[in-house]
Amino acid sequence: MRASQNWTTEPDFEIIGPSDSGSDGGFGRVGRVRVSRDGLRIHVVEPLARRITVWSAGGQLLLRLGRDERLAGLGRPFDVRVLPDGFWATYDRHFVRFSDTGDVLEVLESPMSGAETLLDDHAILARQNPPPHAVMLEWTEGQAAPEQAILLHAGNHENRAADTIALLDVRRLALGIRFDDGSSPIPEAMFATQPFTDADLSYLDGDRGIVGIVQRNGTPGQVIVTEITAPADTVWRRSIALPPVATRAVEVEEVLRDLANRAASSAQRVGRPISEATAQRLAEEALFVPEYLPPVAETRVTASDELWLLSPEESDGRRVWYAVRRHDDVAEPRRVLLPEWFQLRDATRTHVWGLRLDEESGPRVVGRRLVEGAEQSQY
Repeated sequence: MRASQNWTTEPDFEIIGPSDSGSDGGFGRVGRVRVSRDGLRIHVVEPLARRITVWSAGGQLLLRLGRDERLAGLGRPFDVRVLPDGFWATYDRHFVRFSDTGDVLEVLESPMSGAETLLDDHAILARQNPPPHAVMLEWTEGQAAPEQAILLHAGNHENRAADTIALLDVRRLALGIRFDDGSSPIPEAMFATQPFTDADLSYLDGDRGIVGIVQRNGTPGQVIVTEITAPADTVWRRSIALPPVATRAVEVEEVLRDLANRAASSAQRVGRPISEATAQRLAEEALFVPEYLPPVAETRVTASDELWLLSPEESDGRRVWYAVRRHDDVAEPRRVLLPEWFQLRDATRTHVWGLRLDEESGPRVVGRRLVEGAEQSQY
C-alpha cells in the first residue's frame, strides 16, 4: 500500500497567548494542544506555568485556569482529554473534570505514577517508564537488559494494582558512553536516547480506551500499527508501507560530532577527561546506525480520529506527515506537507494545529487549513 497524493496547508489561525488581566504577555512552554472535534475550542496546556487556557479558533480567550486556590494543591497540568461538555485535565497525581466554563465537577486522585488519561468508567491508562539506561545497557551486575517495556492499565482510580496491556520493543533505545574502567557498580557515564532508534512508539487514547503501538523495526519503510483495548483485546492491526529513507553519511557524521562533544564535556565534569580522538571513538562504538532510518519519527492521535505519522522524508524543506484513518484497512494515508517550523499537535478534518516558536514572543498556537493537492505557503 502506498500513500495517496500530497496535501498541503495554508495559514488561517494564530493565537498569541494569554490576554486577560494578569497576562504575562504570551504562552510559556506549551506541553499539549488539544482541539475539540468541531474545531471550535483549542485547549492549551502549559506545565511550567501551571496553566490551562481554552481559546476560540479565532484567538478569543474562553477560559483560563491557573494558580488559584481550587487548583493550588494539584501540581502541574500535563494534558487534557476533551469531552462534549468540558474536559478532563491530568495533573501530577490527580484527574480533574472541568465544565466548559471552568467549574470543577470532579476530582480523582491517581493511585500510581505514569497515569496519563482517565476513561469514562474511571479506569486509568498508565505508562511505565523504561528501566534506567545502565540496566538497559547491561552495565548493572545481575540485571539483564530488558527487551521490552510495559504499557499498563490501572483497573480504576482506587486500585493500585495494574494489568499489563502491551509490551514495547526497547532493545535499541538507550545510548551510553562510559568513562570508567567498567568495574564500578555505579557507572561514570553519559546517557542519552539513540538518535536513530527503531524502538516501538506508543500512544494512549482515552476516548476509545485504547493503547496504540507503532512498530518500526521491520523491513525498510514498513510500519505496523496495533491498537489494544484496556481489557487487552486487539481491535485494529494494520501494516503500512511508507517510502524507505536510507541513512545518509552526512547525518551520521553530524550526530557523531555532537555525541563526541557531549562525551568530552561529560567526562570533564566527572573528573575523567578524555581526548578528542577518544571521545570520537567512544561515540562511534555507542551509536546505533541502521541502513535505513526508522520510517516514523513521531506519532499523534488527533481529534479527526486519525493517526498522524512523521516520516524522515523531506520535500523542499518541508516535513512529511502521513494521516491514517484509524480502524480502516483500505483507505490510503494522506501525505501532508507541513512547514519545517510547524510542530504538529492535533488535527481536525479541516485544519492542523500546532506550534510556531518565536524567539522574541515565545510559542504561538497556529491553525493551518488543509488543502488537497495545492502548493503550500511556508508562512
